Amino acid sequence: MSRIPTEALPREILAVLPPEPYDQLDLAHRINAYAYTQKVAVLEAEAGQLRTQASQHKNHVKTLERRIENLVMEVNDANEKTKQVLDDQSKLVAEKNALIQTVKKLNRDVAKLESFKRHLLQTLQDEEDSKDSMNLGIDLASDRMISSVLSSASSPMMGSQVPMGATPMGANGAASPEAKAAGGSPVGAGTPKVDGKEFFRNARSRLGYDDFSQFLQNIKELNAGRQTREETLRKAQEIFKSQNADLYKTFEGLLSRHIPGAT
Repeated sequence: MSRIPTEALPREILAVLPPEPYDQLDLAHRINAYAYTQKVAVLEAEAGQLRTQASQHKNHVKTLERRIENLVMEVNDANEKTKQVLDDQSKLVAEKNALIQTVKKLNRDVAKLESFKRHLLQTLQDEEDSKDSMNLGIDLASDRMISSVLSSASSPMMGSQVPMGATPMGANGAASPEAKAAGGSPVGAGTPKVDGKEFFRNARSRLGYDDFSQFLQNIKELNAGRQTREETLRKAQEIFKSQNADLYKTFEGLLSRHIPGAT
């Protein structure tokens, strides 16, 4: 059996080794076992730490997975909201375009209404001016017809055109001077005096233009001797009708004063 050289071990170790080889083997075995135990303990500690870290990593992974799931859900919700927003935006754009078209149409309608309003106001103004001109023309025509009737009623020829004993109608509805000179006093002096011009003004204001013109023509026919007093009264009653019965009574009084009825 060869001897192990002692130079392979440090002197410090050789100093503590037992002198007997078996004792040295036993010591070596115990040192080896101790070293193995320490190594195992270290490895187990490391393994425990690794398991703890693995568990922590696993929990962290689970946490990350949950976060990922939540993020995926949030992304999906965001996508849905984005889609909804895009749809709403598209609808708003369509509504905006529709409103723009509606506003344009309303502006056109407003412009048409403004034009119609101006045209209507102009038409009403023209009608008002025309009405004023027509009323002025009616008044002027009525004045001319009244002047014509009263002038014809005041004509000297009336003495030969009215019935015997009658007094022609003067310009103011009173007996003419010629009639007074011939007869001394007007016939029908008992009838209340009526102003002829006032009567004509009332008749013109209350009768329509056509009726008043017809009434003046009726008096002209009487003054011209082309119709009798009774015919004149009958036509006047048809013109005045029941709503102007007071005018008819006044006119009848005028005729009674100037042209008495036949006895």
